[in-house]
Amino acid sequence: MNFIISLQDYLETIGLRSTLPESQIWKILLDICKGLEHVHNLNIVHLDIKPANIFIKKSKSGDLTLKIGDFGLARQCPVPPNSGLEGDKVYLAPEVLGDDGYETSADIFSLGLILVEMASNTYLPDTGVYWQDLRKGNISLCENLDQTSPKLLELIKKMIDPNPKLRPTASEILK
Repeated sequence: MNFIISLQDYLETIGLRSTLPESQIWKILLDICKGLEHVHNLNIVHLDIKPANIFIKKSKSGDLTLKIGDFGLARQCPVPPNSGLEGDKVYLAPEVLGDDGYETSADIFSLGLILVEMASNTYLPDTGVYWQDLRKGNISLCENLDQTSPKLLELIKKMIDPNPKLRPTASEILK
């Protein structure tokens, strides 16, 4: 039987029992990046990448496939300055809060924060010093990342770089 559950619901269920294995975090990342690569190749920015908008389909064989949903805020790139568009504050890229406009790299920032959440098995804040530090690319206040591989930590740091031009693209992450 096929069913669909949001990544948010999945993580809440798993999080009650244990931390997600890193191999599964990589699988989730790659599936989401495949979707983002397609969307970004169409020159569209989603603007609301968060666990509640990522859906998991389970096949009869038990394989999981992730799909991106809720394109209500999606726009053609580049999004002009002062567009007034914002996604979920928890996952929002710093440039979306500014007046300079933004592009597909805003989605990469949001995905990087989802990785932080999965690797640390904690909820991210929507205000405060920790929230501000994350927008500066600083994950030093994140707890429970000591079991995360250096490779994944390095990728997370690149994905949440405050300079959108320094973030990898979805295609680069897939390589």
